[in-house]
Amino acid sequence: AYIRDDSQQAYSVAFVGVGVGIGAIGTFKSRLFKPKWSAEINPVQQKIWVAMTNTACLGDFFEQDPALLPWVFLLILTLPCTDYSTAGSRRGDTGDTGWMFLEAIRRVLSMPKLPKMIELETADGILTTNNGKELALAIAMLSEFYVVKLRKVSVALHGSVSHRKRVVVICIDKEFAGAHDFEMPDPTWGNNGRVACARDVAVDDVLALATLDAKHKYPGRLATRYDRYEGSASKQPKVAYGEMLKLG
Repeated sequence: AYIRDDSQQAYSVAFVGVGVGIGAIGTFKSRLFKPKWSAEINPVQQKIWVAMTNTACLGDFFEQDPALLPWVFLLILTLPCTDYSTAGSRRGDTGDTGWMFLEAIRRVLSMPKLPKMIELETADGILTTNNGKELALAIAMLSEFYVVKLRKVSVALHGSVSHRKRVVVICIDKEFAGAHDFEMPDPTWGNNGRVACARDVAVDDVLALATLDAKHKYPGRLATRYDRYEGSASKQPKVAYGEMLKLG
């Protein structure tokens, strides 16, 4: 409701790389930002974005003319990071998607009016992939226009139900009030060992069923995880990419 309520003023934000919208939801929950557009090539994720925000998904960011991109206060870049992941290829900007990291920054910096703030989020392996070459180049380019702050974070200490380590880069226009005084916030979780978990974000079954569109409800019998008569796990149905499968 907040996203679609035009009476509530907020800063504009756009996302390059939508995923399934987890990062976007966190941004909107702050009630400081409202979506203006996104860029994403995955058809399912495009539909998720449009359904959630009722704003345009522009498709492939690298096919857009930077001069024509709508201005936003905050631009968030969350591109594929397999080529920088410690569990991935570590090929960096020579990888299948790793080249996107620096190219996206170049395109953003060629916009006629730059965003007041840019946020980049990627795998922590970028610190050591190619000895950190791509990250150093990114910071050098961004530092010409922005105050740049970087931190490696454990996302579980910031409210995410994951234990992944990520690199977050915050860029603030040098002329923006308070830019030079900005520091990354301290973790909001983790006190006395308390970290975010699925219970903190899960929706109660009763509420979910009451609010879920009927077309998304699973009408059939839930798959049996274990066949007690045969003494082995039952065969699980196959699911096509982009489809949801509900198991018991």
